[in-house]
Amino acid sequence: MKAATVLAGFCALPAILCLGAQETERTQGGRNLLINSDFSAPLVRSVFQKPGWDSGIWIFGKENREKFTGEAAKLTRAAIVDTKEGKALELKRPAAVETLMGAESPKFSLSSTQIVTLKDENGGPYLLSFDARYESVGKNKAAHYLLVAFTDASDRRAGRGKETGKMLIRTLKPGKDWRNIRIRISVPAKTRDLRITFRGDGTGVFQLRNPELVKGAQ
Repeated sequence: MKAATVLAGFCALPAILCLGAQETERTQGGRNLLINSDFSAPLVRSVFQKPGWDSGIWIFGKENREKFTGEAAKLTRAAIVDTKEGKALELKRPAAVETLMGAESPKFSLSSTQIVTLKDENGGPYLLSFDARYESVGKNKAAHYLLVAFTDASDRRAGRGKETGKMLIRTLKPGKDWRNIRIRISVPAKTRDLRITFRGDGTGVFQLRNPELVKGAQ
């Protein structure tokens, strides 16, 4: 099963995606709720243990995992890198992954996640904005996604509570140049934590800068 097929099984909450020059939304003085948004601090081992951005890999299909996980993990990396425009989070899946996995390379996934604990549990509109760019390095299909999960306070551990709504999933289509992306997120009531994940499937180099999450959007 293709990774995109797996994603299609989720029903996303309403959101508005605006790209580049077509963007008209503006935040209204809200405080950025994301930690390490300038990527001045290193990645953390696990967001369930320490606030910040973490990283991890996944390969769809048990047989594929057993066959490729060990070698694929050595070839890929999520890292904070320096660009001409400043520091960025990079999800790098080189062409060597495609050489290793062949036609199964689109089932390889590399992601970075942060858990945000909200100030209140009233829900409502939030605005997530960031700059992103992407470089293709393989011949097989590759895709990039934003995933946002909503959980309540039933577990004292951040991000471990019960789901308060269906996962929001958006396909990201940045180009080789930096593009600004803004997504309005409708947070369900009784949500304490947002689990925000940027994910790349297949091979490619995805870079992320200036992520910002603020409450309310006009």
